[in-house]
Amino acid sequence: MVDPGSSSASIFNMLQDHILEIPRVPALPTEVWERVIDFIPAVDRMGGFRDSRQDLFACALTCRAWLPRSRLHLFYRVEIPTSRHLSSFAKQIRLYPFLEEFVREVALWPFEKQSKAVGTFPLMLARKLKSVRILHINMHTTDDYVFPPTHDVFHISLCEFTSVTTLELNYVKFSTYTAMGRLLSSLPHLSVLACNALYVSKDIYSKTIELRKPRRSLSCLAMQFMEMSGNMVECLLADMSTASLATIIIMDARQEDINHIDRLLQASGKSLQHFQLNQYRDLWVTSVLPAEKKPILADNSGLKSICLELADGASWISAILIQLKSAALKSIILEVSPFLTESHLDTYGCDDIDAIISSEPLSKKLVQLIFQYRFETKQDKEVWMKSEIPRRFPRSATRSIIRFQRTHRDQAWWETG
Repeated sequence: MVDPGSSSASIFNMLQDHILEIPRVPALPTEVWERVIDFIPAVDRMGGFRDSRQDLFACALTCRAWLPRSRLHLFYRVEIPTSRHLSSFAKQIRLYPFLEEFVREVALWPFEKQSKAVGTFPLMLARKLKSVRILHINMHTTDDYVFPPTHDVFHISLCEFTSVTTLELNYVKFSTYTAMGRLLSSLPHLSVLACNALYVSKDIYSKTIELRKPRRSLSCLAMQFMEMSGNMVECLLADMSTASLATIIIMDARQEDINHIDRLLQASGKSLQHFQLNQYRDLWVTSVLPAEKKPILADNSGLKSICLELADGASWISAILIQLKSAALKSIILEVSPFLTESHLDTYGCDDIDAIISSEPLSKKLVQLIFQYRFETKQDKEVWMKSEIPRRFPRSATRSIIRFQRTHRDQAWWETG
């Protein structure tokens, strides 16, 4: 408590002593602080409990030197849950056009009764976002809104997003596969398509006059929780240049899906470099793929890696591996559960798989057998797997080709490596 009768000089000395006691931020180079700022969104992706955006706002307001890097992360991914957010963001881009160069991802996650935000975003943001690469559309929490709108203005506006190369569709409801095909045709440079739990009201596809003439050069096609059909495959292949399709990922495949998967494999031909197939499973049942119902990979002579799920009914894995003829094949990836036990391995046919991998022609060209497990696998389970799995695959262990790989926490389900 300062005495009102104290002289101004003594008051100044008291305040100065107090200020000197306050811990100061270390005087580090700006590049070091930028690296620290880079880790803030990474902590959020790794499941932290803090709101990284609030921390980034605080960094942006700290000093001018921290503003550029903070702004880079603040606008890297823009989430639009309501029409109000969409209008506010469009206004912000209009007033400060330089911000558009920071936006790389746009995520449309509409709240209940807010589906209008998805239907109007191309009209409000066309030609304003020239650097966005990834477009996420998630309709999981919305009403029975059928996407996309049928009016031509929506698709014409969507054609202006020429920088978008990746489209992720989650729980989107289409009226027909014709509507889905028209949406895909509206993105001129689409190269990665990830579809999760899409729903189509009517299994109908008819090729319509497209809004653009060039064929889509899709490099990666990933699907999970999808009810495949002939019309769906026709929709995907209608205007796609299969000469560039290097990756096909099919999660949760059922027996009835195999014929449709074969069509995709045949269409990709020699261009296919990575193929991943996982069995369908829900909380109680795993749909075991029989050995006789296996995808045909005879035409995929450019295949470099294949990823299969090591799970119940693994006889279909042996049936797939035995037909591999690709001279380019270098890696076989077997996904294992974070809850793997000895009793599981006893039923997976490990010895049969090991024998096929260690026999010609696979033994001559295979460089590595990778056992891949999810990022949440406990450390003691990882140690156990690294000692038990080589014992179950003795031939591969003798050749020193066994590797172990943990997936990244922030890795999207359709991303490989």
